[in-house]
Amino acid sequence: MAKIIESSAPGKVILHGEHAVVFGKNAVAVSVDLRTKVKITLDNDSQDVHLKLNDFEWETKWSLSELINAHTEIGKTNLEFCDSFVAKCEKLVQNGFREETVDSVRAFLFLYFGLSDVYCSSKLRAMNVSICSSLPIGAGLGSSAAFSVSLTGALFRAFNVDASPETVSKTAFQVERMFHGKPSGIDNSICTFGGALLFKSGSVIEQVTDADVIPILLVYTNVKRNTKNLVKSTTERREKFSDVMNNIMNAIDAISLLAWKHIRNKDNTINVETLVEINQHLLNGIGAGHPSIDVIVEMAKKYGFRAKLTGAGGGGTVIVHLSKGNL
Repeated sequence: MAKIIESSAPGKVILHGEHAVVFGKNAVAVSVDLRTKVKITLDNDSQDVHLKLNDFEWETKWSLSELINAHTEIGKTNLEFCDSFVAKCEKLVQNGFREETVDSVRAFLFLYFGLSDVYCSSKLRAMNVSICSSLPIGAGLGSSAAFSVSLTGALFRAFNVDASPETVSKTAFQVERMFHGKPSGIDNSICTFGGALLFKSGSVIEQVTDADVIPILLVYTNVKRNTKNLVKSTTERREKFSDVMNNIMNAIDAISLLAWKHIRNKDNTINVETLVEINQHLLNGIGAGHPSIDVIVEMAKKYGFRAKLTGAGGGGTVIVHLSKGNL
């Protein structure tokens, strides 16, 4: 009888600290009730690996013999992502693959081969993998991290490995490197542990699992952005104007710490709306803004609310803070 494994991970919103977190500053993130779900069916009678990406209405299939031959050419991996893996697996990423699916396929192959090498003496197994998500792609809501975490968790179980949440997060971070180049680690952390967390320099500093529900409205600009390019642009601006950019990053850091105090201690004396407004201006200053974001921020302000971008910016999603006094 076939064995079914299911796993899911939530998306996230970075309340404060995006971009600054890449440079060692604090950031505050919370999980949202939008999830990516993975279902793996293990059938001992099958000799194929079937990958289905439901949101793209796309699927592919490899025979085990094809994967074994490719694995021999690729060589063993220690689950530390390097750019050479992308080139090595090109034979399995066929020319007919749709462009928007390629990174997801590479991520699956990286985990599939890597987990087999590290935990199962390189023994591959047949499986049917189906993935679906309620998270929009390129919207700053952690779609790639939710994908990475949910797929990592499911594949660990498919290979009969009892992995801790910390191990799942650490492994998913390597997949995030494939998607984003130089991720901070905050996305895979919040998508693994949920709740609310304070993150700095690659580590979860504090976590609150019973935080009050934070009333925010997510508004999608309908402008997709590239996190890798936006982080690169911010880095270049920091290199050219180091004193100015460092002061901005320090200001964002201070905002993050105040926001975390509000969440952790339920300290309502802190004016959260003002922090949101200041942070948005600072993010514009480092080049993370976009005209579509400005329109939403001004519209929210017209009705008494404060709003800011979340994630890399340059489009994506805007969070509108719904203060109870204005509802």
